[in-house]
Amino acid sequence: MAKHPEYGSPVQLAEALGAPRGELDAARVKPMLCSTDGLGLARKGYVYELKLDGARILAEKRGAEVRLFYRSGRDAAPQYPEIAEAVAGLDVDRVLLDGEIVALDDEGRPSFEKLQRRIAVDDKREVARARREVPVVFVAFDVLSVGPYVVTSLPLVHRRALLAAAVSGATLVTTFDGVEDDGTALFELCKARGLEGVVGKRLDGPYRPGDRTADWFKVKTEKDADFVVVGYTRGEGGRSRMGALDVASFDDAGELVLRGRVGSGLTERAIDKLLPLLDAIASKTPTSRGTYEPKVRVHVAPRYVVRVRYLGWSSDGKLRFPVFRGLRDDVPPGECREAPAAATPKACP
Repeated sequence: MAKHPEYGSPVQLAEALGAPRGELDAARVKPMLCSTDGLGLARKGYVYELKLDGARILAEKRGAEVRLFYRSGRDAAPQYPEIAEAVAGLDVDRVLLDGEIVALDDEGRPSFEKLQRRIAVDDKREVARARREVPVVFVAFDVLSVGPYVVTSLPLVHRRALLAAAVSGATLVTTFDGVEDDGTALFELCKARGLEGVVGKRLDGPYRPGDRTADWFKVKTEKDADFVVVGYTRGEGGRSRMGALDVASFDDAGELVLRGRVGSGLTERAIDKLLPLLDAIASKTPTSRGTYEPKVRVHVAPRYVVRVRYLGWSSDGKLRFPVFRGLRDDVPPGECREAPAAATPKACP
């Protein structure tokens, strides 16, 4: 374990920094979220990191026990046994980390499409096969507790030092440094390399579980967001089983509003995964407000979330040229609030 030159281990450093003793339950903690405040990438006192295109994970180690949770609260350990093993091998008895599990493409870029091969399986034999075919790593970008100390009230600059010490020397668990005060060059690199974007974080800010403030903000190179599936239409020919998904998001009043249909990007593998899930929650009536196109469709309860890439919004508030990117087991439906600018505040998932 890496040690602070003055205080020794991460636990000793947390104590020296005045972190309070306490308990956090990873199954109950809600990760801190990013706003989209649009104030630019050149702010003093911020650190700028890559926005990773993966699955958000809270990873907890307590002695010999390791637990991994998606943002939705769903258990993720069965799908990523190698990450659970890596967290178990950390040279600290108790720790709670926040980060992202990513799969890399042939050029070393995080690929959400590739990660779908891991997200979409839960059978043990399928998990073992997917583990061989799609290796993943856990990029930890924050720490919430170390030993008996809860460190969320400490400024990010101190939490980053604790994090680096806690994961030093680990396999399949890593961190990244980021750049301070100006993320413009990093964002230009993201555009050139086809990366998702940049996250800015206030260095003197605390970790606020479940909150969305300007302490953390994101700037994306492309438009993509998460939407709730509220139905699907039948297709034609080879796509007779499923032509497109009906997707929706919540407005400011908490009402679920239809945002359009997504058919492009739906592969046979995706349809194989989606059909049994959706047919099990079929509804006799629409589950979102809005005008549906006159298609043969199955309405479903708003339980599942999908990632969609799109070019913008039409004048009637529907997605323009949407493309299905994958199922999001790590995002709860209530956090899907992407909408036309006139209908939503700037802070959205």
